[in-house]
Amino acid sequence: MAEQRLLLVGARAALEPVAETLEKMGLRHETCTAAEKLPGDGFDLALVHERGFSEDGFAVCKQVRDAAAGAGGVVMLLTKNLADNIQRAIEAGADDVLILPADDGEIRLRLESVALGARLRKELELAHVSADSDTQRLLRKFNEQQNAS
Repeated sequence: MAEQRLLLVGARAALEPVAETLEKMGLRHETCTAAEKLPGDGFDLALVHERGFSEDGFAVCKQVRDAAAGAGGVVMLLTKNLADNIQRAIEAGADDVLILPADDGEIRLRLESVALGARLRKELELAHVSADSDTQRLLRKFNEQQNAS
């Protein structure tokens, strides 16, 4: 996995085993244990534990998704494989869920998958902006020609 800004979000005690696993895998990360400390300058990938700060982890996941403005990937870390929790995570903005404990291989594959999705989303957004710019330029040119006639 290429060097990315990886963010761990949630209660410190809940994040410690995940942080150790990421370090063992050679993945550098930042830890955020309070909503007001979410980075304002973005991230590439966030892992949000269901044990949020002093509040519900699903609400924290929504805050992280909103902070990402759609650009960064979000993985919700759950401790139980319950369909209701998975649905809540997706509704809160998670791109994927990871049931803990998980082995290193699964963690790496899911992170790579979500990171790829986030990169593709960014590329599509840039292509859309470029297309909008071209459309606006052509529309201005057309209007100028119509006004000149």
